[in-house]
Amino acid sequence: MPVPRQPRLLLVNGRILTMAGRRAQAAAVAGDRILAVGDDEQVLALRGSGTRVIDLRGRLALPGFCDSHLHLAALARRLSQLDLTRSATLDDALRKVAARA
Repeated sequence: MPVPRQPRLLLVNGRILTMAGRRAQAAAVAGDRILAVGDDEQVLALRGSGTRVIDLRGRLALPGFCDSHLHLAALARRLSQLDLTRSATLDDALRKVAARA
């Protein structure tokens, strides 16, 4: 497992979700980059003298959050309209229209 530079942080004993369909137990981090993921033994082998280790105690770690990419005008239009998609019958739809009116 080649690592381009010394990790500053190791996350171990956890559940790492890589967002690439791979799960791992541990991760090595330097700056804003994940350098390696694997099991605890693999990642702890990368530990240097200045590396901080955090025991996740089985908790989940996510690599980051991405913009949800929202079309605000379309969402506003959808929220302002009555949703009849789950109306099983015409009577059900008419009841929802009457309640909204």
